[in-house]
Amino acid sequence: MSLVGSPRVLPDTASTACFQRREPTDDLRPYVAFYWQSQPTTEVHSCALPNATGLLSFNLGPQSWYSAPAYGQVQAFASSQVFGHLTHPRWCRYPAGTVLFGVTLQPGALALLLGCAAHELANWATNAAGEPCFAALEEALLRPATFAARVALAERYLRALFQRRAPDYRFPLVQAAIACLTPHSSAPAAVTQVAEHLNVSPKSLTRHFQHLVGVGPKRCAQLIRFKAALTAYRQSAPSFDAEAAGYADFTHFARASHRLVGRSLAEL
Repeated sequence: MSLVGSPRVLPDTASTACFQRREPTDDLRPYVAFYWQSQPTTEVHSCALPNATGLLSFNLGPQSWYSAPAYGQVQAFASSQVFGHLTHPRWCRYPAGTVLFGVTLQPGALALLLGCAAHELANWATNAAGEPCFAALEEALLRPATFAARVALAERYLRALFQRRAPDYRFPLVQAAIACLTPHSSAPAAVTQVAEHLNVSPKSLTRHFQHLVGVGPKRCAQLIRFKAALTAYRQSAPSFDAEAAGYADFTHFARASHRLVGRSLAEL
């Protein structure tokens, strides 16, 4: 089996006929980016961008889905999975009838939950049933009949899970740094400026990112900024403002696409 064609990056910022999205409650926002449920009625091919996030993907039906690096072996996923951050894009194929419920975690949250260094989670995937902290959630998510009910259940479970974890002083520092490095309406700050603002050395800040996120602060900011800019570009291509998205100009943005994903903007 192979994944063919030129898969596109699918939008995940808003709900559609086959994709539902919901934001976390305020207390979980430092740990959870958003909840989602995907149930395509026809086969879907997509490109997953390199990222700095963790992902919990629960398969609610009997249909397997498939994924592969751009040049590599195809993997079939019949069970629920826990995924670490991606260092390279992956092509995915979701046959009609696939039903997935997911939790996209904030950078650093998965390493915090698993109690490991994030570099161990690069391009990592494991069966959720094999991770004690997620096995019970996988079974529980099969019972609710609606997306809203699954989100409520996941929130209760994750809230208790994060509350049981010992506080890590590095996590709020990393979250604060990401907010400074990926502003919505101005040029991003330099790592040295952010470190000074947070009263840590650039070397310490980089070390905190490497431990919790798996990439340095500059790389993390590049990945987050590119995904947000790509969404804005596809929503308003003729009037897209590259400078407002954190790039010097459109050429700078286009070069970022080739550097981070290995493909042109038109191909995404």
